[in-house]
Amino acid sequence: MMPRHFFGSLFLLGCLLSAPLPAQTAPKAAEARDDFVTEKGFGNRVFEIRNRDVGDLSAVLRPLGSGYRGATISANRDFRTISVRDFPENIAAMEAAIKRLDVAEAPGPDVELRLWVLVASNGEQGAGRFPEDLKEAVGALKSTLNYKSYELAGSFQQRVRAGTRGIQGEGVTEVGTVLDGKLARHTMQLEYKINQLTLERAESGGASFRLDGFSLSLVGNGRSQLRTDVTVRDGEKVVVGTSTVRDRGLVVVVSGRLIK
Repeated sequence: MMPRHFFGSLFLLGCLLSAPLPAQTAPKAAEARDDFVTEKGFGNRVFEIRNRDVGDLSAVLRPLGSGYRGATISANRDFRTISVRDFPENIAAMEAAIKRLDVAEAPGPDVELRLWVLVASNGEQGAGRFPEDLKEAVGALKSTLNYKSYELAGSFQQRVRAGTRGIQGEGVTEVGTVLDGKLARHTMQLEYKINQLTLERAESGGASFRLDGFSLSLVGNGRSQLRTDVTVRDGEKVVVGTSTVRDRGLVVVVSGRLIK
């Protein structure tokens, strides 16, 4: 006859064997996923852009990327290319978008762009030596700036098409400065640049021109520079800004006229 404690041990062992084993926790997907991808699974592609701005287009393509570390979208304005490194399906989506978006824009109307550079001083030399069509602008300047006279240092006139990028012009002028009580004239280089001229039309029918990245520099025996974005209404003259060259002020006036 078996001892009683032997049957009790068998009963306990049976309970242990029949009890369900504790479930093992599966690794979380977020913890198991490695967001860093090197060359495995990635492809490379260089797209040549023919019509649109590569910087603007790359900004549109960026949301189509995978977002994985190591994926890149790089625009190069000199070569007019967008280089992509990503999964093949993401590159294919970008290629399809480029085919839809990189198309020639309808040519915009022509714009007559004019620019005047005035040198202001407190002397009488050069007083009144500016074009008649700047009389109103100079009158407004005299009421706001502490200079008595204004002299035209240089002017530019250029016909460009709305939407044009990389507008620029340069020339040479003479600017007078007072040294030891005597007026001395110095040859200086004038140069202006505009990243892009954009035509904007109002609902009322009026037009205005946005000059993105406007800059003007006067260099030689000193340096003066202005940089700003400018908006000019059709036919309006706008004082872009003022700077100084030694004892004199530099004033830049811009106008634009739509050629119909």
